[in-house]
Amino acid sequence: MDNLQQYIHATSVFNSFALGGLLLAQSNPGYAGRILALWCFCLSLFSVTPLLLISDTLPGIQRLAVITLWLPATFGPLLYLYLNSLTQRRAYRWRDSLHFLPLLMCVLLTYANTMESLADINVLRQQGIAKTLSHQLAQGIIYTQAVVYALLCGRVIYQYRRLAEYRLSNYDPSVFQHLLFVWGLNLLVWLCEILSSALGGVYALALGADVLLLCLIAGLALMHWKSPYYLRLRNLPVTETESAETVMEGSKPPSQCPDLSTELSEVMEQQQAYLDPELTLDTLASRVGVSRHLLSEYINTRCDKNFHRFVNEYRIEHLCQQLSAAPANAKILDLALSSGFSSKSTFNHVFKQYTGLTPSQYRQSLVTV
Repeated sequence: MDNLQQYIHATSVFNSFALGGLLLAQSNPGYAGRILALWCFCLSLFSVTPLLLISDTLPGIQRLAVITLWLPATFGPLLYLYLNSLTQRRAYRWRDSLHFLPLLMCVLLTYANTMESLADINVLRQQGIAKTLSHQLAQGIIYTQAVVYALLCGRVIYQYRRLAEYRLSNYDPSVFQHLLFVWGLNLLVWLCEILSSALGGVYALALGADVLLLCLIAGLALMHWKSPYYLRLRNLPVTETESAETVMEGSKPPSQCPDLSTELSEVMEQQQAYLDPELTLDTLASRVGVSRHLLSEYINTRCDKNFHRFVNEYRIEHLCQQLSAAPANAKILDLALSSGFSSKSTFNHVFKQYTGLTPSQYRQSLVTV
């Protein structure tokens, strides 16, 4: 192991352990915080092993390495459990422990080889080259779980966004940008690891994967420590059985869905319910006087759009009228907030999505005309 690798591993050990301690030291770390702390400690143990393997005089190194060597088998499950804890807001269940079966399988497969040479273990840890059949099988388990959990994490993020569009009229799009960035960075880590192994141990790829993994876990831990609920949408209570699929399934054909046009017109056009930035599917259904599910069926089948689009079309139309009538020195953001948008980021995202122009470009087009 060269000096650069030693420095990166030492940095990873210290930072990961310190961040795990900070997360647990919070007054109420919550389930998500505990998962991240566990992830940090696992990374710290995984990173310290190559440093201990430098010396073959320390007793018990082989038996320690046979466990810490396969700790990456927990990284996919831990990210999945973390995302689930954010989106479903649930506590620990005993079934969550089943996600760590890949680690148990790897340890059991390789336990008989604990006394093999430290050189072979070092090559596997640093370059990803498995020389024994048991190590090759364990390595295959790790790469398989990495792909499976990457797909599961992507599915969680996709369902969370669909549910936001189904239930909320306002949500911060940057939440999903950050979630997708985390998902993409995790995918890149495993891509580097798999490519390095497939190409016979490429130093740059293996080193890059270690650096990216440290950035991913440390970045998530710091963000969660500073703002535990940053990646959680307000006004979106979600249960473990509720998802975009479960709330959308069973919709009736347009001909069977009751006509709510009169009631919706009264609430949206006369009472201007869309001006409320906290408007949700539940609150609108209450004002219309029907169930949430019935209102959602009507919007999806009769209007052919989701709740988020349905409400924001009213807001955009109201804002465009405001821009046409307001003086040139009126602030666009003030008009947007008075039209029912909750923040600048939400407004900019929605406005360009529906008009194809930025707010400033749209105002300039009015002046040109």
